[in-house]
Amino acid sequence: MQADSKRPKAVIASRGSFWGKKTPRPDLLDEEATTETLPVELPVAKVEQETEPEEAEVEAAVDVEEHESAKMTEAEVAPEADAAPEVAPVEDREPEADATPEADQEPEAEAEPETDAVPEVAPVEDREPEADQEADTVLEADRAANATPEAEAESEADTVPEVAPEAGPEPEVVVEPSSPKEDADELTPVPEAESEPEAATETTPLPEPNPEAAPDQEAEHPSKPIAATPPAEQPKAKPVQAKAPQAKRAPSKQDKPKPKTKSATAKRAEQKQEEKPPPASPEEEQSGPPLVRTAKSLWTHHRMATILGMATCAIILIAYIAGGVFFSSHFLPRTTVNGNDVSMLSTASFTDRIASEAEGYTALVSGNGTNFSVTADDVNLSLDIDAYVKAAASQVPSWLWPFAVIVPQAYTVEKGVTLDEGRLSEIVSPIIEKAAETATPTTNASIYYDEETGGFKTVAEKLGTELDTDAVLAKVANGMEGLNPTITLGEEDLVQPTVTLSDSEFKDALAAVKKYPNLQIELLMGGETVKTLDNDLIRSWLRIADDFSITGDVDAVALYTRGTLSSELDSVAGYRTYTRPDGKQIQINDGTYGWNIDGATLADLIVDRIENKSSDPIEIPCISSAAIYNPGGADWGKRYIDVDLTEQFARMYGDDGSLIWSSECVSGGPAEGNDTVTGVFAIEGKESPATLIGLDSNGDGEPDYENEVTYWMPFFGGYGLHDATWRYTFGGDEYLYDGSHGCVNLPYNAAEMLYFNVRVGDAVIVHW
Repeated sequence: MQADSKRPKAVIASRGSFWGKKTPRPDLLDEEATTETLPVELPVAKVEQETEPEEAEVEAAVDVEEHESAKMTEAEVAPEADAAPEVAPVEDREPEADATPEADQEPEAEAEPETDAVPEVAPVEDREPEADQEADTVLEADRAANATPEAEAESEADTVPEVAPEAGPEPEVVVEPSSPKEDADELTPVPEAESEPEAATETTPLPEPNPEAAPDQEAEHPSKPIAATPPAEQPKAKPVQAKAPQAKRAPSKQDKPKPKTKSATAKRAEQKQEEKPPPASPEEEQSGPPLVRTAKSLWTHHRMATILGMATCAIILIAYIAGGVFFSSHFLPRTTVNGNDVSMLSTASFTDRIASEAEGYTALVSGNGTNFSVTADDVNLSLDIDAYVKAAASQVPSWLWPFAVIVPQAYTVEKGVTLDEGRLSEIVSPIIEKAAETATPTTNASIYYDEETGGFKTVAEKLGTELDTDAVLAKVANGMEGLNPTITLGEEDLVQPTVTLSDSEFKDALAAVKKYPNLQIELLMGGETVKTLDNDLIRSWLRIADDFSITGDVDAVALYTRGTLSSELDSVAGYRTYTRPDGKQIQINDGTYGWNIDGATLADLIVDRIENKSSDPIEIPCISSAAIYNPGGADWGKRYIDVDLTEQFARMYGDDGSLIWSSECVSGGPAEGNDTVTGVFAIEGKESPATLIGLDSNGDGEPDYENEVTYWMPFFGGYGLHDATWRYTFGGDEYLYDGSHGCVNLPYNAAEMLYFNVRVGDAVIVHW
């Protein structure tokens, strides 16, 4: 608030100074009034808000005195011997100069400490003449009551609110009425006697003025001090006049602050400020939440860019909403449903397409050497169009379309279409099995042993052309459920390798097989070692199984046992050379008697030894066996029956090799094509009596013969030794004219004797 500039003002200098010495300034004081000035302390931080009602009269007297002092050209103030503050007359400033806070920041004022604050001094309001006369009467009565200056000083000290000193000594400030710069130059510090600054005392801040108070109440306290503000916030230093002494009492809660009035100049200035508000200051722009501060800054400094940005955002929002509404009833670009392209297709059009495709639907399956078709009727296919379309449309992310359009959309619909998978399997499985007959099988990654280097090498997996039945059935079913007109079989529908070189387990197994121990396995036949499997042969059979365990290749081992080993050990149907006890040397082949190993069973036994890393010997299992193991020789031992077709004579040798039976015989007649088989055989059984029924070689529907015999000893199916009571002549050339149907005919007595000496399994050698 500013006072009328036509009246002079008095500014009270600070009681202390920055240098601590209280020295009056004669150039600013009236010589005649040096002994009548009362001590006054400037208010700083706070003042007491509450005053008793009895202080009203005393304050009125003080107001009169202040008013008189304001009319003086020069203030007549003199310090007391203690430390009375100086008072210097100050001319009224212009409102513009008073309102500028830069006067406190000139070079001389900058020498003061930053913590020192220049207290704001309340201005002296103008009063009416009638109020001045009434105040003079009250002042005279008050001075009569207080006889001595000391009492007046005490009273004034009690009345004026106590001032709390700042952290450092307060500088004395003198304000001239010239210009803001001259006012700042007049703020000069006054030395003070060397003493410690008084402790700061906290005072109560003055109440805010009540704008509704009456004008006469506003004039009662024109010079009431107000709270000090920091130098950066004070618009100007205002003069304060000393108050008359008054009684001091404790503040009461019932006391109310008295409002202050504003001058006409200040009111006019405020009206101008309200008419045109100033632009927002940087401090105001930085106030409020971050979003609000950003909006204020953009609108103030980048208005055009902000408008363009808001318009762009509005366009983007409208486009987003429009796209969301559109794709709520349409498919996105690059979208497929069960493999069918439906890009940008509306749900209504999609419904029409499905309905048309369902009529007479047929799926054509092709690829990997196959080509066949399956109709909807073949698999009892049924379609619920509404459920199918709804399931497809529900997968469209309509409100995420700005992101979904970036990548292709592939939807799978499993609702709405059903078929009979059992009937589908009945149609497709036979087709796949037939294709597998000519297909190349898929092979897994494997290892093999290189005998030249004595180490293992690897063979990569290889994809064949054999179709995987389960994969094909699943693909055809899915394609038909999606109503796809064509279904193409690819490599993913072939039988896939289960072991690859890149498998870490395969690499571990390869490292383990390289550490496989050296093995040698003996093969026994009849208790005698007939073959030894060496280490190189066994290592050539090592394989890495599907579960990455080390095992033997059963197929490779069986190929060896049923091929190479069998040719070495089997004697059945093999050439044999032997010398009969009577000295005749005979060479014979064919027949059913002899060694015949069971190669499949032997392969399993060998693989078991490999997996267990065992070198235990193996007794070779055989389908048929002989008395002894004698490759290329008589493996039937000393006991056998010899039938010499050239001599038409039969002999039997006992366990010790001695002749125990012999007889003439008649063999099959070559003229009728009934030759007796040759080779090494064995007695298959014994029967007495027996009926021999021949074949229907002439095709008349009747067997060629039907004969009753007493002793029947077969050695090769329908060929055997038996009695022939219908014959009278045996031996010689009888077989050439009247030979048998292939059996060896014997006289009744000879047949009877042989029947009781022969055993099942005895070897029978028939030769020329």
